[in-house]
Amino acid sequence: MLFTLRELLRWLGVSVFELLTLSVCLLVFSVLLTLKVESGVLENLNWFWIFAPLFVADAINAYFSVIVFIRMQVDVSGTFLSLSLTFGLSEASIGALTETRV
Repeated sequence: MLFTLRELLRWLGVSVFELLTLSVCLLVFSVLLTLKVESGVLENLNWFWIFAPLFVADAINAYFSVIVFIRMQVDVSGTFLSLSLTFGLSEASIGALTETRV
């Protein structure tokens, strides 16, 4: 059973941009990991560079959250803005912390 894009975005709690960056970075990460583990093509490459696309995805999503917060702050004021920024940045920081614990 396949989900529609609207259902998937609501279920994951992300925007289309965040979903796109995550899927592209996951694709690059999985290709690099496969080349490192299964073939000897990238055997001299450090593990940091294999996991770098995941860190880049976190940084882009955190930057996107800050931009959305600033734009919402300019347009509308309220407590929803601070909650949105807090949730977005805490999600990005938790993701970054769990990725570094290998």
